[in-house]
Amino acid sequence: MLSLRAAVNASGAARLRVVQEKRSAADQRRLLVETIRASAGWRRRKAEEFRDDADAHRQNSRAAIALRTLANFVDAMPDDDPDLGLHALSRTQERNGRLDLTEEASVLLSRFGLDYGAWQSASPTENQMRNVLRRIDGIEARERSARRKRAEAGYGDD
Repeated sequence: MLSLRAAVNASGAARLRVVQEKRSAADQRRLLVETIRASAGWRRRKAEEFRDDADAHRQNSRAAIALRTLANFVDAMPDDDPDLGLHALSRTQERNGRLDLTEEASVLLSRFGLDYGAWQSASPTENQMRNVLRRIDGIEARERSARRKRAEAGYGDD
């Protein structure tokens, strides 16, 4: 949800800003789950594309499973779970029913579970899943801050 807020700059002039309001936990869960499932689907397609390369097929299949596990984990989170309401992710724009992540955050998400060393058990641990959500949130927060600074400096990309 977008809203307008009045702000006063250093010279005392008022200006309006469009601000992304924090969405509900249910909406955040739905968007996050759909974003993760889309990444899992992409990994499944990569596994199929590289079915003749045993290593690439195995890595992409393992990552698709890890991403589906992550999506199921997020889907089961209670509304008051702090990792569901991470600050930057809860304010990230949405597009086509998914979060519009930065390229860096998208790459991080798509690589979840790709390395065998990342999780040796049957599936990623809860700690690993929470950690990737927090890392994605950090990337989004850093990019939002950089965009805001560029806009305040007059570069107009936001």
